[in-house]
Amino acid sequence: NGWPREHVINALLIAAVGITARALLEIVAWFAAWAQLGTLPPVAFRIHGLLVHPNVTAGAINLLFPIVVANALRAGNRQSRMALSGLAVGMLVAEFFTSSRGGWIGAAAMLGTMVLLWAGQETGRAQVAAWVSRWRTLAPGIRVGIGIFIFIFVAAAVWILWRQTIHVSHPALLSARQYIWRPAWDMFAARPVTGGGPGLYPWFYMLTASIPPGWLSPHAHNLALQVLGESGLIGLGAAAAIFVVGAVRL
Repeated sequence: NGWPREHVINALLIAAVGITARALLEIVAWFAAWAQLGTLPPVAFRIHGLLVHPNVTAGAINLLFPIVVANALRAGNRQSRMALSGLAVGMLVAEFFTSSRGGWIGAAAMLGTMVLLWAGQETGRAQVAAWVSRWRTLAPGIRVGIGIFIFIFVAAAVWILWRQTIHVSHPALLSARQYIWRPAWDMFAARPVTGGGPGLYPWFYMLTASIPPGWLSPHAHNLALQVLGESGLIGLGAAAAIFVVGAVRL
């Protein structure tokens, strides 16, 4: 009753290419400018991307990445598989340079969900069983070596991520947005059942911040607080029901 499925998927893949290409161009331009000076960048670089804001760019990548990976796995020829795999790698690079901590958490949840869905299928279970069987045949020394390599790899990845978060736009993780979360919590505290009303967060925010010179936050930067503040426990229950039904249907 609408566009063919292939048209929708192709449109999403084109969007993924555009977002990723713009992000990679920003990254290349940044390092090329420092290379002309003959030195490495002394500070972390944070892209804004085609969608103008790093958090929005990270969110879009998280939504599009599973589609790219799924199409790479089911590609009918090697060229398409390699192109889509390269796009997926580029998306991960772009995600890293968004320096979006919320985006990274979302990406971890997205990747974990993809792995669980894959492992829950018959082919996934068979592959996991084959890996476990092969692991048991390895000599103890090789197992220890692999374990040490994995530990070093994970530790290096965590260190690199931590270094990337050292950016002028990143205050302390737990306190950076308390001034944005507070109005949403006050809305919920005043009307815990129904909340302050859908779409009214900006109005309540302006009760606690002077604009100008302050910055107007259009939302709470926290989905749970946003729903609680604007729709109360009723809205949170409805959102939870939607999430559960969607998870079950997956």
